[in-house]
Amino acid sequence: MKYRILTFIIWLLFPQTWCLAKMNLPGKAQLIEGVTYKETPQGALKLDIFRPDSTSVKACPVFVFIHGGSWSALDRTTIREAFRFQILEKLLQEGYVIVSIDYRLVNGKNGVFYPAPLSDCMDAIRWVRKERLVYGFDASKIAVGGCSAGGHLALMTAYAPDSLTPGSADLKTYSAQVNCCVDVYGPAHLGKMLRPSLLPPVVALAHLVLPKSKMCERKMLLEAFTQQGNSHPWRRHRICNLFSPVSYVDRAVPTLIFHGNKDGLVPFAQSRLLQKKLLKRKKTVLLKTIEGQDHGFPSLDKLRGEKIAAETYNFLFRYNHD
Repeated sequence: MKYRILTFIIWLLFPQTWCLAKMNLPGKAQLIEGVTYKETPQGALKLDIFRPDSTSVKACPVFVFIHGGSWSALDRTTIREAFRFQILEKLLQEGYVIVSIDYRLVNGKNGVFYPAPLSDCMDAIRWVRKERLVYGFDASKIAVGGCSAGGHLALMTAYAPDSLTPGSADLKTYSAQVNCCVDVYGPAHLGKMLRPSLLPPVVALAHLVLPKSKMCERKMLLEAFTQQGNSHPWRRHRICNLFSPVSYVDRAVPTLIFHGNKDGLVPFAQSRLLQKKLLKRKKTVLLKTIEGQDHGFPSLDKLRGEKIAAETYNFLFRYNHD
């Protein structure tokens, strides 16, 4: 009983220490939770900062992580799970600050449509530059990465021009440029994945043979990305291309891609296509095939997770510089 009371008092006085102990972060690493980086009509957006050494005043290179969840679910805490936590640990051990962000979700209930999530991600990069002196960020060494929908947003953050989406007025004087990008099974071509140009009769037929949940998610995402119904298939197709990373390969930064070759949600062909287009433009791209893995790498063992973490750090070591 005394131990529980003491633990509760420590949690009240030092919540960051509690998080550090609970997550077993390496060395003197520090977690600063729930920092607001942007105000939106839907409320404040927050991020978590993982510092490699809470006692150091040295400016550190930065990796901004964007979570997945079909652009409509989950939050910044997903970095604390599975192979993502192995990447987090490795980067902390190598002196990186990791900034894991929330963004507005397009769930059909809150009036959020694309490109609002992209605007948030780009503003998070701008916020890092704005607050560089407060949190010890090296503003010349910023990389971005994410998983699934977060991979798509990371690619768009790294490739797309600022003119594609307006940012926060408080942050617009800061650059959203990053040095490189890590994409983990993210969609690269929304037109090929969501099939927005299907005519209404074909969509009706698809409802008869495909799972209802799959068709409902497609409908929700197409409305969120295009704000167009089935009666405007070609308009939806053009808008999906506008919000696809493959449309901006001429602006690409060095890119590392991890993708399972058994992915049943985001086809492996999406990353193959992105790789092909980047190579055609003579851009730096490394595609790492994760053999036998479905979306999310559900059966990934610890050893392969450590390899992914090491490959991520090696890539950042080489390309995350001004």
